[in-house]
Amino acid sequence: HHATYTGRMNSILAHMTTDAERNPLEHLMHLEDLIEDFRGLFRNQAGGFFNHAITFFVMGPIDQSKDVEEHGPTGKVYELIEDTFGSSDILIERFSSTATQVFGSGYVWLCLGNKLGSRKLHIAHSANQDTPLIDGYRPILGIDLWEHAYYLQYQNQRTDYITTWWQLVNWENVNRLLDTWIDAESHAEPAMESPAGGTEKDEL
Repeated sequence: HHATYTGRMNSILAHMTTDAERNPLEHLMHLEDLIEDFRGLFRNQAGGFFNHAITFFVMGPIDQSKDVEEHGPTGKVYELIEDTFGSSDILIERFSSTATQVFGSGYVWLCLGNKLGSRKLHIAHSANQDTPLIDGYRPILGIDLWEHAYYLQYQNQRTDYITTWWQLVNWENVNRLLDTWIDAESHAEPAMESPAGGTEKDEL
């Protein structure tokens, strides 16, 4: 599934001539710069590649040596969660509520705000294979809410899937993503902010 998105994205890139030096993430953050013939296709296929890559990266096997209560945010991510939401419990409650209420297919994300230098976090929902990058948000955690991600084990019990998913979150890798985005800011252009000029929201 992921390989299909990857192959199709690479095929589209091979036929694109606009800003060939940009990487796929930069193209997703500047879709308005792509010619119309490629824009929709790239949005779907590169979005599918990126969304799957992030959601796979932030998951790992359940650590049987820890109680559920012990399996929580660490490091810089913990500090930003406390600063933005007040506690990890509040984040989990709001994130899970958003994920439960999503109609149809998509993702829910925890992101850095869409302004350079922002250290506030934002809960975002994207439909289908859209990504928060389109609005300038930089995801550090995401849950896949397409039905095929959980139906074989949970059928239509999405709430049970979401509850278990929190035990699979690899907070070390979430911190790695956070560090990657922060490091990228030193090389970013001002246009990294939302092309639509969106307003940053600290929390949902």
